[in-house]
Amino acid sequence: MSRFEKVVSSWVSSTLLPPSTPCTYSHSLDEDVSNSSDPSRRLFKVTFCKPSSSTPVPSASAHLKVFVNFENNDYILKGYTVEGKKQLLPPEFPFNERWVDKIVERKNKLRAKLNLVGVDLVGGSKFLDTRLPKKVEEEKKNDSAGEGEE
Repeated sequence: MSRFEKVVSSWVSSTLLPPSTPCTYSHSLDEDVSNSSDPSRRLFKVTFCKPSSSTPVPSASAHLKVFVNFENNDYILKGYTVEGKKQLLPPEFPFNERWVDKIVERKNKLRAKLNLVGVDLVGGSKFLDTRLPKKVEEEKKNDSAGEGEE
């Protein structure tokens, strides 16, 4: 674990999600390596989701971006942004779980409007049912029917 990651992990467990105010979401911390061109600046993503026994893969998740800089031989947490917002919040600004609730709710509403609720993307939609695999099966049936005639 890098020093950058230790700073962010410590901040997440002590300030963002302190034990005194339990969060009902599961969370994970990952470094966004696509934005690591400057070795003195790092970007981390905290992902929130609510898996359950009936839905182990939640329908939606929410993200926070956490910014850390290395300045004057010290790792400094610059702040964080909430998904969908541009404002950089200072590290001491209290986290509100309702932000995550609203993001997840908004994503689920959009999914429902796009008729993506309950759609199995591996052959569950009308469009995908008309694609290649079904045609290949029909060709195999036609080929096997033609072999018996010879």
